Amino acid sequence: MQKKVLIIDDDPDMLKLVKVNLEAKGFKIYATHSGKEGLAIWKKDQPDLILLDVLMPEMDGLSFMREVQSRTDLKNIPIVVLSAKEGIRELFTMDGIVGHVSKPFEYDELLSIINLHLQ
Repeated sequence: MQKKVLIIDDDPDMLKLVKVNLEAKGFKIYATHSGKEGLAIWKKDQPDLILLDVLMPEMDGLSFMREVQSRTDLKNIPIVVLSAKEGIRELFTMDGIVGHVSKPFEYDELLSIINLHLQ
């Protein structure tokens, strides 16, 4: 069965790069630039894994995670944080966060973390 990955990142170039590379590896990708849209996709399509940027307009990654933690029915989806910002350690210890990849990142590193948490 095809694994579903939701990418939430406000950088259109990053969104496209990750989406294209993961689709080439056989993943079903849902991509959005907004935390609010990400929540709607998360609730409707229940991805197997979420790649989450932290600094975004409208709804940042921390607000997204607070919403995730309030929903026990959808809480067990692993989340990998993608961020260039290092001073946000409190987010990385929240329930559901299984990994962190610093931007810019090596694509192989990201793929390795994704595969680890989708086995």
